[in-house]
Amino acid sequence: MFSEEEKLLLEMTEEITLIHKDGLSDRLYEKAIEMFGEERTAQIIMTVITINNTANQRGYCSKRRRSGSNLTSTLRHRGRIE
Repeated sequence: MFSEEEKLLLEMTEEITLIHKDGLSDRLYEKAIEMFGEERTAQIIMTVITINNTANQRGYCSKRRRSGSNLTSTLRHRGRIE
């Protein structure tokens, strides 16, 4: 099972990765500020952006996006997060 911090990181990653839909929600952003503080939250956001940018440049994400799979849905389906 995942800790509360890990669950939040996974949800943030999902929303940042799918920025073209709605982006990072205010709810998750505020929760991250409470849990990690402003500086660490900014570092987390920039880390996700950097990893996504690198993956996109190398062509790793195009197939995944077309398939419609996403990490949060998979974890919810498997009962690992609510």
